[in-house]
Amino acid sequence: MCWHSMTRALLALGAICALHQTAAAQAWTQPAGRTYLKLSYGSATAGEQYGFDGQRKLYADDVYAPAFFDRSLYLYGEMGLTPNVTFVGALPYKRLTVRDATFKYGAG
Repeated sequence: MCWHSMTRALLALGAICALHQTAAAQAWTQPAGRTYLKLSYGSATAGEQYGFDGQRKLYADDVYAPAFFDRSLYLYGEMGLTPNVTFVGALPYKRLTVRDATFKYGAG
């Protein structure tokens, strides 16, 4: 990208930022008797990790298949109790497993 194009792009970005409208935001409540539920799931698996020298190495010595497993399930909910009061709750579940050449460790 040449100098003139970059200067024009930066000026255009500056103009857009200078002309933006201020947005007002705040927390909101659920109407009485209404609920909102969200169920989410996360997963991570690894067979390698970075060592202190920045080089990739096996996650566990002599384990050539994935050795780290992280599974998470989250339930989030909001329930309107009155027009101005909302109950908010979250229920997490996490399962973590690490394998090495001899044992398989787990929590969850």
